[in-house]
Amino acid sequence: MDIHGVYGTGVYGSQNYLQQTYAKDQEDMKSSQATERKAVNEKDTFVSSEAGMKALREKSDYYWNARRNNPELDRALYDQDKAEALKDVAKVQNIVMKVVSGQQLTPEEQEMVNNDPMLQMELERRKMEAEVVKPQ
Repeated sequence: MDIHGVYGTGVYGSQNYLQQTYAKDQEDMKSSQATERKAVNEKDTFVSSEAGMKALREKSDYYWNARRNNPELDRALYDQDKAEALKDVAKVQNIVMKVVSGQQLTPEEQEMVNNDPMLQMELERRKMEAEVVKPQ
């Protein structure tokens, strides 16, 4: 199984998907600042004091300004996030292959399955497909 189609979408490894994701991340970055400011201004439950709100605001502004004003940093952080996501996709592919072939999962893999309801549903679907296709 290749990187395409871990969850049956067929888009995880395509360059087009990655470019679209990068463009969407850029848009999300802009809207995220407004959302974070709104949460801070509404005295979100995670921030209990005025000093805490100010520190959170400064930290958030610093992060987003650094990414906005430094394309190399932004691209490096994006590439790092993308690499991490691809590692996770590879882990999921490995889990799917093991489950479909009847192999035992490692404790780490089992924990990953237990913490991801979408993965659990996908594994059940794949198991049922394998049983249907299995020669009698």
